[in-house]
This record gives sequence, structure tokens and C-alpha cells, in this order.
Amino acid sequence: MAFPFLETTAPAAAQTTDARRQVPMLALLIVQCEKEPWRVGQYALFPLGKKRWMGRGGEPIEDYSSFDEHRPGEPPPVPLGLSACLHGASLSRCQAGAKASAVDIAIENVGRCVMLVNGEEATKATVRPGDTITFVGEVVLLCVLRLPVFPALMHARVAHPFGEPDANGIVGEGPEAWRVRDEATRLGRGTDFVLILGETGTGKTAVAELIHKESSRAHGPFVPRNSVVFTTTILESQLFGKIANFPNPGPAVDGVLPAADGGTLFLDEIGRLSLLAQGHLLCTLENGSYQRLGESKAHKLDVRFLGASNLERSALQSDFHFRFKAEIRIAPLRERREDIPLLAREMLRRRLAKDPTLARFFMKDHEGRLHPRMSGRLVDFLVRSELPGNTRELDSLLAAAIAHSQEDRIAMFPGAGASPSVRPLSSAPVSSAPPSDPPPTTKDAQVEERMFTTEVVLSAIASANGNLTLAAKILDTERTKLYRIMKKLGIKREEE
Repeated sequence: MAFPFLETTAPAAAQTTDARRQVPMLALLIVQCEKEPWRVGQYALFPLGKKRWMGRGGEPIEDYSSFDEHRPGEPPPVPLGLSACLHGASLSRCQAGAKASAVDIAIENVGRCVMLVNGEEATKATVRPGDTITFVGEVVLLCVLRLPVFPALMHARVAHPFGEPDANGIVGEGPEAWRVRDEATRLGRGTDFVLILGETGTGKTAVAELIHKESSRAHGPFVPRNSVVFTTTILESQLFGKIANFPNPGPAVDGVLPAADGGTLFLDEIGRLSLLAQGHLLCTLENGSYQRLGESKAHKLDVRFLGASNLERSALQSDFHFRFKAEIRIAPLRERREDIPLLAREMLRRRLAKDPTLARFFMKDHEGRLHPRMSGRLVDFLVRSELPGNTRELDSLLAAAIAHSQEDRIAMFPGAGASPSVRPLSSAPVSSAPPSDPPPTTKDAQVEERMFTTEVVLSAIASANGNLTLAAKILDTERTKLYRIMKKLGIKREEE
């Protein structure tokens, strides 16, 4: 797995010796926390060969994993006392032991809370980057790679609260998110035309806006246009404009190039720009001049061009793409899974702003910020999904989850657990559970069969202090369905 900060485009001399000599370490990162959702994004490093405990903590405290925020230029998380441990009523003081090798972390669950690894119940397992660990009803952790010391940024500034969108709307606290901020800031302070490459839904427009805001043209216009709108029939007037009554009676037309004069023109999906349109733009890209339809004189233009594409450079006409001397690539969400829950939180907040009836799904932290109540199963599904549509697909999945959530939390929705978009397991958990009965007839039932074992159900009931309504919420199911599951497992129902 590549580690972005080891591949920075900054000059080698500008990189600190310590940063270049560092070896990435395995870490566990919080992607869902039932009682403290503001802790999403915090992580704990696991030193090679040293056993660490996860849980509510106790003595000696130095043996416990310390989960904390970590940003560029800051020292690595260190043991900070009980406040940095995992919290939850059903978690034991020593819930699980973890020991890292060079390639994986061996986990052994010894506490009272049931552990799932990649959605499967386990008492012992080894996890690698991309795998998840769930302590049912309490917290979901994602295995990631991290440098012990997060390198300081060369150009970008750190100003926004941890986990929140920055001033340009970019969300993410992982190495890839900070690399993009840093590189876009550097490119913004230059003068080259920039080509932004990335799959659909990776945030290319936000990066283009950051480049513009960091440039000397920040006070000029930022004109974004989707290249598909430039139709062949009126191409020249769309780009350059035309004078009134040419070639037929009608008003003058302002083209996008004059509108961007003194600022930045951002052409999204530039790979879909026709060869004819690319040819028309070549002269402007080369010498900054254009001519309106119906005029004989040429006008000088002061515009910086930014282009974005989900295709490679080779999809563009060679004379055209050579004008874009700088390039920045944005990784898909499957390569920055740690930022998925932060993106989901921001998407849900935006939905709340449009639909106040969604307020039942949110809670406030001690600073008044809103955090969505999302079930552990849903978050586990999202961070392990391939998400080929990236943020657009993530938003669609959240919409489906909301539509199927009846109470005060956004829960897993039917069919999602068997979705082909979920990545294969990178390591098979070693489970102590006995073999299950023959599989049920539907995929949803098969998922339920694996999830709702006796230990999982009893742990949820214990976490809810015997309240079956609350236990059903923890298990992301309905109360009536929980009764059927208990009956099937031979768990006696007690009066609440």
C-alpha cells in the first residue's frame, strides 16, 4: 500500500529527514463511537511486537491504547490517561489485547462485549489495513497505516476543527486528504494550468476552488463549467461570445472566456470536450487571445485554466493537454476509507439543513456540534464498501438508510449487507463460534444468521440493561424481530 506523504511532490530537500526515514505503523482508527461520536477520526498506534490493551482502562495505564486526534506537524498520540481509552457501558476494562507484527495486528477478545471482525463474530483474529473491528453496540475501529510522526505541511494551513470541513469544503483528516490540501495550495500559488485527475465524486471541484483561492487571482472570478454543455452548433459563441445581430438578429452573447477574465476558468469533465472545442481553445491556451463571433479584432485575455477529468491525459488531444503543465490526482474513497464516516456526517448535516424532520437522528456534543446517530453495522458496511461512485454513491446509500430508518438512529437497510460493492475480506477472522445451521433461503436472512448469534444478542441485552427495545436498536433490528431471534436461539424473554 502506498503512503501518500512519502510521495510528496515537494522538493526532496524540503522534506524533513525524519519524515523520509519513517516507517508506517499499523493503527486502529475510530469510525463509529456510540457514546462519543465526536471521537471519529481518532486513532491509536500499535508498536511492533508490543502488546496493548483496548478497553475502559485501568492500571498500569501505559499498557492501554491511547486514541487521540493527530494532525500534520503534531507529535504522535501518546498515553493520555483514561480519557484516551475506549468508553462504553458494556466494554470491559481490558476488553481486547492487540499485538502488531510487520503486516497485521493480532486481536484477542477477552472482555464481555462481543467482537466482530469484518462483520463476523470472532474471539481471535488478525487484521490488516482495510479490516474492521466492532465491539457490538459501542465502537467500530478501522485498521490503517500511519507514520509515527505526521509530517508538517509545506504549504497548507491547519485552521478548522478536527474532522470538520475546511474553509474550502474539503473533508478528511487522513494522509491523502492532507496531501491534496497541501499540493493544491502549492499549485494555487503557481501560474501553470492545472489538470485535476480523479474518479467521479472525488471532489475535483472543491480542489479547483482551493487552487483558485490560493492564487493571485483569488479576488477575480471563479467560473466553473461542465464541458458537456459546449455543443457543436453554438460552440464558438458559448466559449468566446458574439456581437449582437450576428449572424442572425439577436442580442449579444457573453462567452465563458470573457466572463473569467482576470480569474480562473474551471472546465469539469474536460475529457469529454470535443476535439473541435479543444482545437478552438488551443490558441487561447497558447497566447491568451480570443475573438468574438462577428468581430475582426482579437481581445487579450488574462485567464488561468483548470481542467478536471475522470480519464487519463491520453484521452485529450496531445497539443491540448500539453498546455496543462501541472497535475494533481485525487484518490478514490476506497483508498481513504478513514474519511468515509467524516464525509457521511457532513452529508447528513446538509440533508438536515434541508429537512428538519431528520433532527431525530442527531445529537449535540459539548461544543454544540451535531453528530448523526449511525449504527455500527451501517458504518462498518460503508467503510468496507468499494464505492465506485465515491461521494455520490455514499450519499445515495445514506439516503437509502434514512428511508428505512424508523426510530432515532440511521440503521442498516435491507439488502446492503449482501451488496457486491463490499470489498472482499483481506483476512479471515478466526471464530470460536460453532458452525451455523444450513443457510436460510434469502441473502438478507443469511446476513442475519451470521450477525445474530447467542453471544451477540445477549451482549446487546446486557448493554441495554435488559431493555429489549434498546437492545433492538443496538442490533439494528425491530423489537418484534428480536423476539423471533431470541425464540430461535432459545433465549428466554423476561419482562422489562
